[in-house]
Amino acid sequence: MSAYNPGASFRFTSPFSLVRTIRGVTRPHKGVDFGAAPGTPIPSAGNGKVVFKGLDNRGYGYYVMLEHRNSDGEFIHTLYAHLREPSALNIGERVERGAPIGLVGSTGRSTGPHLHFEVQRHRQPGRALAQPREQVDPMTFDISGLQYPDESNSAATPVRETTAASERVGAICLPITQADGSEFKNAKDLATLLGDEANYLLGLNTWHGGIHISDKKAPWVKDIHPVRCMADGEVVAFRMMPDYLASNFKGQEYRYSNSFCLVRHHFKQPKSAEENKGSTQKENS
Repeated sequence: MSAYNPGASFRFTSPFSLVRTIRGVTRPHKGVDFGAAPGTPIPSAGNGKVVFKGLDNRGYGYYVMLEHRNSDGEFIHTLYAHLREPSALNIGERVERGAPIGLVGSTGRSTGPHLHFEVQRHRQPGRALAQPREQVDPMTFDISGLQYPDESNSAATPVRETTAASERVGAICLPITQADGSEFKNAKDLATLLGDEANYLLGLNTWHGGIHISDKKAPWVKDIHPVRCMADGEVVAFRMMPDYLASNFKGQEYRYSNSFCLVRHHFKQPKSAEENKGSTQKENS
């Protein structure tokens, strides 16, 4: 087995664990830590593609997530956190094994310069970004079979489709899961959870054009089951702001973010029964 080893410039400092307390905050340590001098290049664990980069001031700091396929067809994600600065890599960029993905830093919730490294498994071969993702101990995970997510392996076990193509048109999932990682039965159940956050008046006779999913109603979206893309698409714009904005309303302060990620999807409107009937008649004439 070949576990991730970032090289001689790094030293192993903290193991994967279910409970760890830092600065008075107790939470699972979902990865392993490697101490290193600030600015040390961090190598990729395997051939992969950048699927996320961002800033989490209360946790990961600047971080990058790569997507890979394992030799059996399972999608794997590796995460590299506390980078000194935003990674120079772009979303969708392919990264070779050992290529630098960023520099060691101490951004976010950190006690000093180090790399926090995670391995996230899906255990659902052939489905990228499937939920829930499972964090596993990187020191017990074999990285030798990691390859680009859009490459197939002839020796891999064939993937059996469990959903008909016609059922995958449009949205294929809701933006979050339930607390235990299971799917909501339907959008109505999600709206029930969100309550008045689902839709509300933004101003005089103006409805908010979306929904709010906050850690008040769904606390698991912060660290356990994050917000996800609802369907296959392409990131066309995003903005990551380091600090929250604040406003006051009726004597109470509200903190909010103006960060965003805009995804473009291709939507094909299914034909109605009448249109299908007309097409058939035209084809037969």
